Amino acid sequence: MRPEAKPAAASTRAAAHGSQAIGHRRDGRTGAAIPLAVSNSHSHGHALGAALWMGDRAARELAVGADLEWVEPRSDLFVADFLTAEERAYVAAADGGDRHARANAVWSAKEAVLKVLQRGLTADTWWLTCVPGSSGALPAGISAIPEPGAWEPFTVTCDPRLETHGLAFAGCWRRLDGFVASLAIGTKTNSRRLTDGGA
Repeated sequence: MRPEAKPAAASTRAAAHGSQAIGHRRDGRTGAAIPLAVSNSHSHGHALGAALWMGDRAARELAVGADLEWVEPRSDLFVADFLTAEERAYVAAADGGDRHARANAVWSAKEAVLKVLQRGLTADTWWLTCVPGSSGALPAGISAIPEPGAWEPFTVTCDPRLETHGLAFAGCWRRLDGFVASLAIGTKTNSRRLTDGGA
């Protein structure tokens, strides 16, 4: 089975644009002629895709990040080097396999948020903290599938050194057949594009 997730705002107009082509821009990024934000990830022969229909939210910027991680042992050194104190405490509160699942979930959430920012691992992972919390719930009208009830929210706290371009974050994660899948949504009310460098 291939795990897939698509956070999508409810819209009956999405189907009307389903035949639009997605191509490559001159800067190498994928672009579309439709109001659709996309992200993808792969791990151990499986893939996760996220598509966020922006619909008539023209005045609000939306971005999505997806990450998929195989639940593998994460060493104490990895946890100490890449996770913040709050994240380390969350991981340490579990034992055995659950400890590894938590470490991978935190790592996956960080990667999803950094994809929203189009930063990847060029940013210091100590500049953001991702831990479970209801304040990280996805915005109204956006849900994660399959099985929306299986996704748990995580909160995102950013260090001032991490340039967020005025975005506020929400996210959710879940375990899925030996993997951890994470989705992050970035929203802002400013109409300037994230890629324009607007704050």
